[in-house]
Amino acid sequence: MSRSILIISLLIVLVPFFACTNRPKKVGTIYQVSTINALLEGCFDGRINLREIKKHGDFGIGALDGVDGELIGLGGRFFQIKGNGLVLPVPDTMTSPYAIVTFFDPGRIVGISDTENYARLEAFLESLIETKNIFYAVKIEGEFAYLKARSIPRQTKPYRPLVEVVKEQSVFEFNNIKGTMVGFRCPP
Repeated sequence: MSRSILIISLLIVLVPFFACTNRPKKVGTIYQVSTINALLEGCFDGRINLREIKKHGDFGIGALDGVDGELIGLGGRFFQIKGNGLVLPVPDTMTSPYAIVTFFDPGRIVGISDTENYARLEAFLESLIETKNIFYAVKIEGEFAYLKARSIPRQTKPYRPLVEVVKEQSVFEFNNIKGTMVGFRCPP
């Protein structure tokens, strides 16, 4: 990774699954639709639409109904990365079986160097974390010498567990690419 900036946002409150609220935007909280374990077990039916999810965050990751690609939220815009690599804006009517979002507010901005592989990046991120038992939103902006990404094609019922579905995922490799990574550091 070269010339990258790491932006970390500390998240201190986990809003209960499927919580619906009309409270004003709250920085420092996350909103989670379902659990990763439910997704792992094959619960792929969308439950909450993007209109509702956007009320709780402008930054996040997740899945769409039928696990039709990946869901990415950045700067209030949400995108679907389909199994064929096509990137599309997500209409507010699309639903999600799993998502985790927050209103991103950088608490710390640091430069990154000497993180040419995932293990080094992970170690670097861990060195910045003060409290290991809370969630952090992580945004990495930069130029990447090499980047490997994946996406899952749409699934049909009866759904299989995610461990089986990922065997059919598409893998995309990029060299010398500029962009932004979106993610969360979750406690064990």
